[in-house]
Amino acid sequence: MIQVLAGDPVSDAIVYASADSGRVYQSLDGGRAWKRIDDEMIHELPNAPDAFERDRPHSMSVGIDGTVYTATRDAVFAMTVGARRHSVGRK
Repeated sequence: MIQVLAGDPVSDAIVYASADSGRVYQSLDGGRAWKRIDDEMIHELPNAPDAFERDRPHSMSVGIDGTVYTATRDAVFAMTVGARRHSVGRK
Protein backbone atom coordinates (compact mmCIF):
# COMPACT_ATOMS: atom_id res chain seq x y z
CA MET A 1 0.00 0.00 0.00
CA ILE A 2 1.32 3.45 -0.93
CA GLN A 3 1.99 5.64 2.13
CA VAL A 4 3.64 8.72 0.61
CA LEU A 5 3.68 10.26 -2.87
CA ALA A 6 5.84 13.16 -4.17
CA GLY A 7 6.34 14.81 -7.54
CA ASP A 8 9.58 16.09 -9.00
CA PRO A 9 9.66 19.92 -9.08
CA VAL A 10 11.42 19.97 -12.45
CA SER A 11 9.58 17.27 -14.42
CA ASP A 12 5.90 16.42 -14.05
CA ALA A 13 6.61 12.94 -15.51
CA ILE A 14 8.80 11.97 -12.53
CA VAL A 15 6.95 10.67 -9.49
CA TYR A 16 8.18 9.11 -6.25
CA ALA A 17 6.23 6.79 -3.97
CA SER A 18 6.86 4.97 -0.73
CA ALA A 19 5.05 1.84 0.30
CA ASP A 20 4.28 0.55 3.77
CA SER A 21 7.10 -1.94 3.16
CA GLY A 22 9.55 0.95 3.66
CA ARG A 23 10.67 0.90 0.04
CA VAL A 24 10.97 4.03 -2.11
CA TYR A 25 10.21 3.92 -5.84
CA GLN A 26 10.68 6.29 -8.79
CA SER A 27 8.66 6.49 -11.99
CA LEU A 28 10.05 8.38 -14.98
CA ASP A 29 6.88 8.02 -17.04
CA GLY A 30 4.11 9.40 -14.86
CA GLY A 31 3.51 6.19 -12.92
CA ARG A 32 3.38 3.53 -15.63
CA ALA A 33 6.67 1.85 -14.63
CA TRP A 34 8.45 1.94 -11.29
CA LYS A 35 12.06 1.39 -10.13
CA ARG A 36 13.16 0.91 -6.53
CA ILE A 37 15.67 3.61 -5.51
CA ASP A 38 16.14 3.32 -1.72
CA ASP A 39 18.96 0.76 -1.97
CA GLU A 40 17.51 -0.96 1.12
CA MET A 41 18.25 2.06 3.36
CA ILE A 42 14.85 1.90 5.05
CA HIS A 43 14.24 -1.51 6.54
CA GLU A 44 12.68 -3.47 9.36
CA LEU A 45 13.41 -2.18 12.82
CA PRO A 46 16.03 -4.13 14.80
CA ASN A 47 14.53 -6.82 17.03
CA ALA A 48 11.05 -6.28 15.57
CA PRO A 49 8.75 -9.11 16.68
CA ASP A 50 6.92 -9.22 13.35
CA ALA A 51 7.10 -7.90 9.80
CA PHE A 52 4.55 -5.18 10.53
CA GLU A 53 7.01 -3.17 12.62
CA ARG A 54 8.95 -1.39 9.92
CA ASP A 55 10.59 2.01 9.89
CA ARG A 56 8.03 3.32 7.38
CA PRO A 57 8.40 6.64 5.55
CA HIS A 58 5.79 9.18 6.63
CA SER A 59 6.85 12.16 4.50
CA MET A 60 8.80 12.78 1.32
CA SER A 61 9.93 15.75 -0.75
CA VAL A 62 12.11 16.22 -3.81
CA GLY A 63 14.74 18.94 -4.09
CA ILE A 64 15.33 21.00 -7.21
CA ASP A 65 18.53 18.95 -7.76
CA GLY A 66 16.56 15.68 -7.75
CA THR A 67 17.55 14.60 -4.24
CA VAL A 68 14.70 12.67 -2.62
CA TYR A 69 14.27 13.37 1.10
CA THR A 70 12.34 10.71 3.00
CA ALA A 71 11.52 10.86 6.71
CA THR A 72 10.71 7.94 8.97
CA ARG A 73 10.05 8.12 12.69
CA ASP A 74 13.75 7.50 13.40
CA ALA A 75 15.66 9.16 10.56
CA VAL A 76 15.71 11.42 7.54
CA PHE A 77 17.25 9.96 4.38
CA ALA A 78 18.54 11.87 1.38
CA MET A 79 19.01 9.81 -1.77
CA THR A 80 19.68 10.11 -5.45
CA VAL A 81 18.56 7.51 -7.96
CA GLY A 82 20.28 4.23 -7.16
CA ALA A 83 22.69 5.61 -4.56
CA ARG A 84 22.63 6.58 -0.93
CA ARG A 85 23.78 10.15 -0.33
CA HIS A 86 23.57 10.34 3.47
CA SER A 87 21.40 9.81 6.48
CA VAL A 88 20.82 12.41 9.19
CA GLY A 89 18.91 12.53 12.44
CA ARG A 90 19.25 8.87 13.40
CA LYS A 91 18.19 8.11 16.99
